[in-house]
Amino acid sequence: MFSLAAGDFNGDGRSDLAVSMQKDGYDDYLAGVLWNDATYAFTDGLFFGPSFHPSELLAADFNRDGHVDLAASFQGVCTGSAVRFTNQGNGTFRASSLTDHNFEPDDRCPRVGAPLAGDFNGDGTLDLIHDTLGLNLNPTAADGRTLPGYGFGNAGPNLGISDVDGDGRVELVQGDWRSSGVWLHLGDGHGSLKFPVQCTSPVGDRALALEDLDGDGVVDAAGTSTDRSELWLSLGEGQGRWGTPRRYAPGGVVEWVKPVDLLGDERPELLVLLRSGLLWVFPTPES
Repeated sequence: MFSLAAGDFNGDGRSDLAVSMQKDGYDDYLAGVLWNDATYAFTDGLFFGPSFHPSELLAADFNRDGHVDLAASFQGVCTGSAVRFTNQGNGTFRASSLTDHNFEPDDRCPRVGAPLAGDFNGDGTLDLIHDTLGLNLNPTAADGRTLPGYGFGNAGPNLGISDVDGDGRVELVQGDWRSSGVWLHLGDGHGSLKFPVQCTSPVGDRALALEDLDGDGVVDAAGTSTDRSELWLSLGEGQGRWGTPRRYAPGGVVEWVKPVDLLGDERPELLVLLRSGLLWVFPTPES
């Protein structure tokens, strides 16, 4: 298993799992949803077809209709693609491809990054950031359609979307390939991004995620040591400030960290996926 996203996709009150997993061979992968059935949990599912490489997944109610949707980015033989799966409310999804607004390079195969979502134009729906040929921002209409968007050229690893500086506008935070710092793309409030600003990483040697990890509405930071064997966590204090970093040794190379409310108590647990495929679930971080 390479990527996970949790959400109640069929409206039964139980959190299902969107997964990217290897099927049979080296280049044979599947992405889809495993239903959290009360009797046989996560044994039956709905899959969207094969791909050559693992997929990156995101679950959220993009058009605010009360149904959890799904977005996925797929790495092809060279270039990748991204798809929005709009939940129809009956256990099925409507697939629509997300346009890449960047030029295809002729000297390399672009890296495909994980999709992210945030309301960049203030209309109440979640717009999609995806990274295929380059960084893209595609707004979402109320009916789930994709509106004309923008391309922003080369991209680094997407770490999170949050109101980092407290101005009421969401920003995109990206890692820097060349250093341990991060790039901050400020939102302009009208559906686009300003020129990025380089910042020092708030935690660890490598930033891994900047999002609300403890459910208090404030952005937190997670990072790792250079070899990713040690996890660092720093809870946000607001106005772009973070508390003293805490260190954890999860027993392997950390791939990603995600907050997921598994218990339904509105306090997210912390999911840590190791490169070995082992998934750790930690209690909600305490302030």
